[in-house]
Amino acid sequence: MADKTPLATRYNRRMSRFTNLFSDSMFAPVLRQNPIAFCDIGARGGFDPDLLPVAFGVLATGFEPDPDEFARLKTSDPGPWLSATLLPTAIGAKTGPHQLHIPREPEGASLLPPLENLPLHLSKDQYFNIERTVPVNTVTLDHLIAKTEMMAPDCLKSDIEGLELAVLQASPLALANLLAVKMEVAFVELRQGQPIAGEIQTFMSANGFYLMDLMRPAHWRSSGYVTHPHAGKENIPYSRGQLIQGDFLFLKKIEVLATEEPVPIHQILKLVMLSMSYGYFDYAADILKHPRVVSRLMDHKLPDLLDSLAICSRRYGRLVARREFRRHVRLLGPYLRRLPDLILK
Repeated sequence: MADKTPLATRYNRRMSRFTNLFSDSMFAPVLRQNPIAFCDIGARGGFDPDLLPVAFGVLATGFEPDPDEFARLKTSDPGPWLSATLLPTAIGAKTGPHQLHIPREPEGASLLPPLENLPLHLSKDQYFNIERTVPVNTVTLDHLIAKTEMMAPDCLKSDIEGLELAVLQASPLALANLLAVKMEVAFVELRQGQPIAGEIQTFMSANGFYLMDLMRPAHWRSSGYVTHPHAGKENIPYSRGQLIQGDFLFLKKIEVLATEEPVPIHQILKLVMLSMSYGYFDYAADILKHPRVVSRLMDHKLPDLLDSLAICSRRYGRLVARREFRRHVRLLGPYLRRLPDLILK
């Protein structure tokens, strides 16, 4: 029987073994004194788990405007974060009233209405047939930072179905402080006024970020939902799907931070730990080897951190290898069940 658990929940379970993985490293004291401010915009399913290795030093704030999902989140375990705050606030491109469009599959809820007359292979009714609308008041991140006690975020995860770029464009102060951004992107326009992935990459690069990865890419078929490498029982049993959406991960360019005066050593070390938490240990090492970073570390009488980085890398890598082994073992079942569909008769 297929696992009906929501994708976000299954992903959280797989990441749970990484919780506080770096809590005894030489980086930990710096992070405990200067925690990472993390904003999760569109917190359906719970806080994004990618920062679990540094959860001991994360101040997490989640935003979820869907009343039903917010009520569910308030009664669930928020996780092992240093602090966790959930708000029923809708983050948008401007402050004011809007309508949240909620389809049959609420993971597709968006402030942007879906395009009319989508092509056949994009017409997934569960995501685009709106069943209800909920009035919400949106605010910008910069408004929250200016009017409340919320810290400017160091790290941002944004999954709001098409409004991700507009949110950053509307909050230049928040954008300037960010070190890591994970946002959902679409490779085709699905909603009215939605930018596509290339526009987002261009904007982020111009604002001092490297595109590090396309995470969890989603491929859609027009004939059913069984995608490569499997085959189903439809009239067209096998086909590759079109790349429709996924998550872009951006990390701040060290060249940008290292040219500031004075060099913001605590922000740089946060960037190192964010890079480690996402698994980019090579980039973390490159940051620590930058001449101006080396000089600042010596000024602060901080020890050589590369040895500690190597230890953390080994720990993380072992967990990834075990997780991937278990994942491939679990995939044997679906492969075997679908084997008859692959045999030509």
